[in-house]
Amino acid sequence: MDYFETHVMKNAQATGYVDLQRKRLSTLPRGYEAAAKLPYVHVDLSGNRELQHDTVINQLAAVPHMQALSMAFTGMEELPAGIIRLSGLQCLDLSHNKLKTLPSFIAGLQQLKVLKLNNNKLSGLPHLPQPLPLLEELHLGGNTLAALADSDLSMFPALKKLYLDGGQFTRLPASVTRLSQLEILVLDNNGFLKITDACRLLAGCGALRRLSMQNCDVSVSPDGLTALQQITALDLRKNMLRSIPHMPRLTSIECDWPLPAPFYFNMIKDRPDISSLQLFKILPYEEDGVRTLPANTGELQYLDSITFTDLQRIPATVNKLAQLTSLSFINGEYAALPDLSGLQAIAHVLVSGTRFAAFPEFIYQLPALKTLTIERCTVRPDYARIARLPALEKITTDDVTDTDLQHFLQPVHGRSIDVVITAAQLPDAYYDLPCVQVFDLNQYEAIDVHHALSMLHRLPNLHTLIFNKVRPLPAADCIRWLQQLPRLKEVTLYPDEQTVPASLAGLPHLEHIRLFWNEHYWGIPHLPPAVANTRPGQLVLENKPSMKAYRHAFEVLQNRQITGMATRELAFCLLARRYDELKQRVPWPFTPEGQLPGAQVYIAGEPTLCTRKALKAVLQQRGAAIVGEIAAATHVFVGQHISATAVVQLSGHPVQLVLEDHLKAQTWKEEAPFLMEEGGQELVSQVTRLLKTDGKLPLALQVISGGGANRVLISYLAALHLFHRNDTIASEAKGLLRKFASAALQHHIDVTWSDTFRYKREDEFSALYLHPELDMFAFLLACFRARGVDGRTNLWLKHIPDTAVTDSIRDMLPVNMLSIESPGNAAITKLLEKLPLMQLQNLVIEAPITALPSEVWQMPALQNITLRLKGSPGFTIPPLGPNQVAFPRLSLEGAPLLHPERVSAWDKLTSCILRDCSLQHADFLAGMCQLELLDISNNNLAALPAGMRAFDRLSSLAIEGNNISEKDVDALLLPLLDVLNNMRYSKKY
Repeated sequence: MDYFETHVMKNAQATGYVDLQRKRLSTLPRGYEAAAKLPYVHVDLSGNRELQHDTVINQLAAVPHMQALSMAFTGMEELPAGIIRLSGLQCLDLSHNKLKTLPSFIAGLQQLKVLKLNNNKLSGLPHLPQPLPLLEELHLGGNTLAALADSDLSMFPALKKLYLDGGQFTRLPASVTRLSQLEILVLDNNGFLKITDACRLLAGCGALRRLSMQNCDVSVSPDGLTALQQITALDLRKNMLRSIPHMPRLTSIECDWPLPAPFYFNMIKDRPDISSLQLFKILPYEEDGVRTLPANTGELQYLDSITFTDLQRIPATVNKLAQLTSLSFINGEYAALPDLSGLQAIAHVLVSGTRFAAFPEFIYQLPALKTLTIERCTVRPDYARIARLPALEKITTDDVTDTDLQHFLQPVHGRSIDVVITAAQLPDAYYDLPCVQVFDLNQYEAIDVHHALSMLHRLPNLHTLIFNKVRPLPAADCIRWLQQLPRLKEVTLYPDEQTVPASLAGLPHLEHIRLFWNEHYWGIPHLPPAVANTRPGQLVLENKPSMKAYRHAFEVLQNRQITGMATRELAFCLLARRYDELKQRVPWPFTPEGQLPGAQVYIAGEPTLCTRKALKAVLQQRGAAIVGEIAAATHVFVGQHISATAVVQLSGHPVQLVLEDHLKAQTWKEEAPFLMEEGGQELVSQVTRLLKTDGKLPLALQVISGGGANRVLISYLAALHLFHRNDTIASEAKGLLRKFASAALQHHIDVTWSDTFRYKREDEFSALYLHPELDMFAFLLACFRARGVDGRTNLWLKHIPDTAVTDSIRDMLPVNMLSIESPGNAAITKLLEKLPLMQLQNLVIEAPITALPSEVWQMPALQNITLRLKGSPGFTIPPLGPNQVAFPRLSLEGAPLLHPERVSAWDKLTSCILRDCSLQHADFLAGMCQLELLDISNNNLAALPAGMRAFDRLSSLAIEGNNISEKDVDALLLPLLDVLNNMRYSKKY
């Protein structure tokens, strides 16, 4: 069967959606005729830039039931006339192409309902020989549409939605008034449009309800808006408007300015879709100088949630909102509250940062209250009364004592109330609460984790423990704690390491162990084979690509009744594709001469070294015979994707396994390619030079093909296969990768790769190249070359372990800006040491480091160093003289500086930022007269640096967060100072 029928059609059966996006197609794949079996067909060919449009449309004409076709991003310059053969089309997407005109024969598609032509090069619409009677939705945004005014829109009598955003037209066609069914019109980003004339014209569109005019350069309220009496929804964001005229039917407005509260409430009072009140959309409202809400708040009949933010008085009419179920007080200060006894349906109350004269009495009277949250409140509640609330299920508070908790130690009204404490330390009585069934360490940021874990054994009904996700403990430590909690039933772990200890399998008292990894960082986690012997369903894994093989392995182990601990572990490795683990478990199968004498070999799975036919010949040359059944075999060759059936048969018929990696290693050993011998590094360097030279990639691949591949060259092959735009080069690199890469690496790439990586920054797919068999910098070099980068580039590195750093960093292309982000000080030690091997202009580091190697400070091409040091206990400035430091810009922030006076030697600095650095004084800056920018914010300094009168080049100064005033700056009489604290500086001299 063809690929189309076995893969594409399999996914299309349920919906009819034939997904052929970004497949590098020029014509439809072989077997496309199978789509004729579908009752409804939507073919999506978007992103195939080499598409032969005429040919493809002719191919599709043979497919009945074609109702939708997407050819966006395919480079189309002219619509083929053959499109009218697809007479049943209801939806046609030709967006993001290069169409300059729309041919009139488009009118032949009489069934068309949706036409997307946005982001082309259209100047207008053609004269159509006949209407498109069913067209309801027309997208023309992103075209110039300079001749739109001459277009006849009456040819679309059923049009309901019209998108004309991003054009260069000044007038709408008069025929727009003949669109009797037009409900939605989008005119965003039309800076040349004469809005008043357009609005007056649109007044004749009686069915128009939703109008969007974002970013249309509307600076005053156009008179024409008054004529739009039929409009119910209006979008005027990104304009200079600050008010609109009265529009009686308006129920929704999107704008950049807050609206008067009475107006806004009156507008939304009859909208059932608005169930919560957002005060940020309204202007502050006052009565008698007191911050409050208008009386018509009580008319908001559909609200079920309201938040009072920064108020001083609640209107009495709120008591009419009997339908409210959620009430929040955030900040604000209330001398008294009105009668709120009518709010009997309230189920959720939040009090945060609010000042009350006394804790609100009405809260104690709420019969339906289920959850109560109290934080940063100036008055404490009566917890005894809180505990007696008849429906209360959960209380969250940051201020509770052992005495308060006594009211919750015994069931109230026959149930236990859940108590969540958000304070830094938990009272001792908390560990006796019967309500605590789940303990989530993520809720306690400042807690002493080890102390809390040591106390959990006291909780009488603890059922579930959730470890910290942001600051995870080592998996081995978590497992040790779990072994001390024999009553625990469920746990959620967030391992910080890729490999989990085998002791995970030794927790029989737990019913469920849930594991979550950061897939973006780690790629495929390594579960120990011992977990094959856990109870069915005990280990719960996420439904993610990285877990797919593991989930399949557990399913087979459960359903196929494979027995025996060792047998199950071996089966687990085969099913989960733990090829690295298999290499450690399976003995070497070949004799010293590389033979398999007398072996009866069954080939399982898919070989990647060569074709199945060629593999048979190779094994026969080594003295083996090929058999067709496992039962007749003495040896089984293990390729990739071995079937569950084969694994089950192997479990009942012990044989010697021959791994594909075994055969590759034996072959390389015999052929001893020159590349892998003493002169190998020379040839690696030669391939690297070819890679970095335009037009020499085919020769580089030829060298690898003849000589073999080590870690660096395999990294080149992987990146070229995945990222190169030329199909021939990508295909050749793929073939060589399959030949030389291990099964484990190939599986890793299959699982972690996503087509979206081609358009993303390198720090967003680090899981792909952070693999022990890949050289990270070699991979990134080839990735940049495959993307067409041949000059300076930016390089983003995030959470790079020291084990991934190699000398290949010296081969990287010249870097304009290198950004490094890391959570720990020691995590990037090796990377920092290797930086001088690069050609680098700008260095940005976000990590709690305490020092930077002196060689980095002295890099000759460096122009800027920016260090964001939050979390560092202190950063040491190195003792370097003026001739040792060449860069003109320095930025340090977020950590105390040790020996800041050493900066004074770097008198060639033109920009110096020392923000939030716990400086005692800044007099050491006195001699730095070349400075054009100085930022010493947030240091609590008492005075400006001495000698600043000599800073006659300084144009920008920041002094916020210090005991320094603008008058102190005025006294300096700095001649070029133009910006103070990021605002225009008005000289007083």
